[in-house]
Amino acid sequence: MKIIPFKPTDEAIDQFCQLVKATLPHRPLQIRSQMIFLIQNAKRKASSLEQYVVERDGHIVGFADWMNPWWIQDEGIYCFQIFVHPRMQGQGMGSLLFQKVVDDVSAHGGTHLGGHTYDQYTHSVQFLENRGFTKVQTNARSILNTDGKLPTAVRACIDKVKNSGLEIIDGHTFAQRFPEDWAKRWWQMAIQ
Repeated sequence: MKIIPFKPTDEAIDQFCQLVKATLPHRPLQIRSQMIFLIQNAKRKASSLEQYVVERDGHIVGFADWMNPWWIQDEGIYCFQIFVHPRMQGQGMGSLLFQKVVDDVSAHGGTHLGGHTYDQYTHSVQFLENRGFTKVQTNARSILNTDGKLPTAVRACIDKVKNSGLEIIDGHTFAQRFPEDWAKRWWQMAIQ
């Protein structure tokens, strides 16, 4: 397996979107324009950002990125995420990508490293725990179903928003409704 820098061509971005969907099936499939915006936004804001892929037979089957997050004002803190296609998991690709992240972050003077995953993917949580990480935050935001059973306080808040005439939609639906300028509307929180 060979790790190479991620080159965000249209085809590579489409493959990455498919990889994310296969790896995180609870999330909606992102469209190319969403992913391009996310990549460009991270490159613009992060002081350091590196992205790598592992390809097999011309398809991206593994991805890792790390960055110095712009929302944390400390040059020594980095965060990363790794995606390995479910059919390729358990073959050492995640470990190889993880070692690349650690080596590169260390070379950049990193003193702290945080991994990002979702709690419902126990294999991902275990992957991080096996490498010495400890859970410090629960990420349930992306699995919130506003029509399902929710705590009373959350349900009251959602009902208040809906009763005001506003609609609660996910990012994928938003991007489909506003394909030309979804990113500007989303990040500026413009309501029209």
